[in-house]
Amino acid sequence: MNLPDELTVVQAAKVTGLQRYTLRDAIHRGDLAARQQKVPGGFKYLIPLEALREFARRRGVQSSLLGLEGEQPALVGESAEAAVPVALVAPSMTAGAVAASAVKPGAQTGEGAYPDPERTSLVNGMPQEMTAEAQALAVDWREFKESTQELIQLLRSLPREEQRADGLLEDRLEQMLQQIVEVQSDVLGLKKGFHQHLSKVEGRVVNLQQSVNGELRTSMERVRQGMNQGLDEFRSGLDAWQHNVDTVFDDMRSTLQEVAASQSDAEMRQAFVHKLSVDNQSTMGEVKKLMVEVSETVGQMVSAQQSGAQTLERRLDDVKASVDGVRRSVDRSTEMIIKWRQKMQMEQSKRGVKGWWNRLWGRSQTPVLSK
Repeated sequence: MNLPDELTVVQAAKVTGLQRYTLRDAIHRGDLAARQQKVPGGFKYLIPLEALREFARRRGVQSSLLGLEGEQPALVGESAEAAVPVALVAPSMTAGAVAASAVKPGAQTGEGAYPDPERTSLVNGMPQEMTAEAQALAVDWREFKESTQELIQLLRSLPREEQRADGLLEDRLEQMLQQIVEVQSDVLGLKKGFHQHLSKVEGRVVNLQQSVNGELRTSMERVRQGMNQGLDEFRSGLDAWQHNVDTVFDDMRSTLQEVAASQSDAEMRQAFVHKLSVDNQSTMGEVKKLMVEVSETVGQMVSAQQSGAQTLERRLDDVKASVDGVRRSVDRSTEMIIKWRQKMQMEQSKRGVKGWWNRLWGRSQTPVLSK
């Protein structure tokens, strides 16, 4: 199997059989060279293959993937079984019995060519007792061997279970840290969205103020123009009425002069009275007509002023209502975001590392990672 030039902590733990926290602790102490690589939400360590092989060699780790293979130690059962004959024979037999048992029957060499009768009787008298004792010791040794093998298997299985439990614990802690990073990113996104929302609201308020100010200016200009037009019409009407009065008086003078020149006093008086009455009637009619026009003009000006004032009041009420609505919406949004942020902080404090640790060690009945 070809390994990459750089391995993550998880891959290095699988290759060497060491725990992840052991590798991270070695990296932090400087015993194991590694570099950091940025990932979304944090960083991860990348360990060079040669540095990992050297670290495993120093720690005495045997791994075929890293090319670190040594002699396998002898099993406890085999070593004990190899040591059994001496342990069984030494307490039960004397040195002479061992020597007698070591000499083959019928062998005659040197001083031992003729066996001693006492030694021969001792050796010949022991087989029955030695056979029973040897059988009992063999049974005890078989039971001891089986129990020793079971103990060895149990001891071999314990590191795997601990490694599996540690791996599950580290996986859960990593998942918890990932969830914390996700919550932090959500909070940052919420802050960014809140600032964007506030900027949009401020832009809308500024646009609304500009539009309201423009409409107010245009409405005031229209009212001012209407009032100026009404005053101009009123002045022109007064000028026309004065001109008409002057013409009437001029006509009366010319008429009086003509009557005085052509008629006698009596005729002049009658003609003057008649002419004066006719002129007075016509003058009064024109004056009434002019007054009606003046009253209509004044009424139009008053109605225009009233309508302009009402329009202005409506526009001001609309502007006030829109500004109040924007302020209320901003206040509601701010209050909701503050409440949500407090709730998230409370949940984060409840679901902190201490709470996760207590759940992992069985102090809570709730599931550790429930999605």
